[in-house]
Amino acid sequence: MKEENNNDDFGLIDIFVVLLRYRVLLVSVSLSLFLLIFCGFFFIPKNQYVRASKNQYIEGTMTIAINPAIVDVISTTELVAIFNQSDILINSFLDIGIKEYEIEKNIVASFVDEMQYARSVFLIENRFIKNLDIDGKPLKNPEDKIFSVTMVAGNTNNNENNVIKIMFRDKDKEKVSAFLYALHQHGDELVFQSISNSLYRYILNYELMFNISHPSDSIIKILENEYNRYIFYKSIFDQESSAVLIVQGPSIKQLGLVLESYSKKYIKGGVILFLGFFIITLLIAFILNAINNIKNDSRSMKKIYSALGRNK
Repeated sequence: MKEENNNDDFGLIDIFVVLLRYRVLLVSVSLSLFLLIFCGFFFIPKNQYVRASKNQYIEGTMTIAINPAIVDVISTTELVAIFNQSDILINSFLDIGIKEYEIEKNIVASFVDEMQYARSVFLIENRFIKNLDIDGKPLKNPEDKIFSVTMVAGNTNNNENNVIKIMFRDKDKEKVSAFLYALHQHGDELVFQSISNSLYRYILNYELMFNISHPSDSIIKILENEYNRYIFYKSIFDQESSAVLIVQGPSIKQLGLVLESYSKKYIKGGVILFLGFFIITLLIAFILNAINNIKNDSRSMKKIYSALGRNK
């Protein structure tokens, strides 16, 4: 037992001797690396943040609602379906002067090349509406969504189930805002087209009753009760009022980029790098010590020369 303790003590002493012998190597490498990492802390995280900011997406949102006068003519579900069409998206891009859109690197949807139009519609539908990646698989990260149309719960104006929220992301702030306005305009036109026949029939029936020479009391009562609706329908049919109203927006914000997160990531990486190099330096020190011991051991050197076929 005593002999084993002596061997352990000898092993610890031997390690301590190696550390002392190569203390200059260990200290110089560790100190140099520490200073390098420390100096980099004031530059690298900030540069990473700036580069990421240039490629960061801007998110724009617009809340729109069905004109309260026509909530009995078109549903919120139908409104969502109208805005979730590839044609309305493409026309909105063309309105703001965008003739092609880069879906992913080297994957471009062209809106003016007739030969590529069908492919472009497919790409826009998959990426914008279905939220699929280029391989046709669902996006793993919700933050990768470029476009979405969602229903919004009722608000204090009692427009329950009549409000939707449109979200669009791009790297250009002006493009985001212009696209949302163009999309609203096209959506309003499509909604008008879908309800114009219903509005026309109602207006026509009301005016026919109104032009009766001697209307009955029941007809007079109907005309009185329906007068406000007639006025609203007529203003929308004559395009004096919009079928789809902008409730809020466009609201523009830059997606979360925090310099502190880059600093924390750099510190974590710096600690790992420092420990890794320190361990490697320790290994080098012990390897150098082993080589030095072998050189000073004549028996070991004799065996090495013998293995090499050399006599000394």
